[in-house]
Amino acid sequence: AQHATLWGRTSYGRAFTRFAEQHPDALTPKTNLLVLGDARSNYSDLALPVVRDLVHQARHAWWLNPEATRHWDTGDSAAKDYGALMPMVECRNLVQLGQFVQDLA
Repeated sequence: AQHATLWGRTSYGRAFTRFAEQHPDALTPKTNLLVLGDARSNYSDLALPVVRDLVHQARHAWWLNPEATRHWDTGDSAAKDYGALMPMVECRNLVQLGQFVQDLA
């Protein structure tokens, strides 16, 4: 958040790296990883090896993306890259969120 305040943009790569460094024991075979965001990279490092490690540490991992799928992989979208590491689901409203939860059951 501080990075976004200073520069006006966020970095998923930086966020994932900091999470891995600051909370190395947070993910276990008993925990789930849920990422919420548009997967827009702002043309910064994606930290894919870090994300891969986080996904492997967790029991399950999902990415809920509020952008319509037609916008994925346009411009600075890293949806394809992150989606290769964990299932990415369009989640723009309560109906889609409810469907995601129902699909988990």
